[in-house]
Amino acid sequence: MIKYTKGFKYQLREQAVFKTNITPAVNIYADLVTLYTSGLLVIEKYFAWDGCSGPTYDDKTNMRAGLCHDALYYLMRSGKLDIKWRGQADLMLEKLMLEDGALKCRASYYRWAVDKFAKSCAMTKNSRKVLTAP
Repeated sequence: MIKYTKGFKYQLREQAVFKTNITPAVNIYADLVTLYTSGLLVIEKYFAWDGCSGPTYDDKTNMRAGLCHDALYYLMRSGKLDIKWRGQADLMLEKLMLEDGALKCRASYYRWAVDKFAKSCAMTKNSRKVLTAP
């Protein structure tokens, strides 16, 4: 029997590194994601994410942002990163989208949307349903 979850569209093929303003008191280590006290976020090869959620589409201007945001929310959801950092994670989404060429109005809309609607995605009680197959 196997156990699995649904919801992932993409898988990282090489390590990705981001400089964030999220500075936890201690280094945080989780499956394929490390956040250092300096704010350095390291996402290892094979990390899976689903891109930007909601009424959106994935393109070159939001792929890095979605990856970084999903990794930070993963740390919060796993209970390793305090949810007080959620606002900074949402700001990172907007910042990276702007760096990658998104229009200001689109990047701001994405940040507004995750601020208003994504809190439950960062909470520890929001774990994905585990499915089984013989």
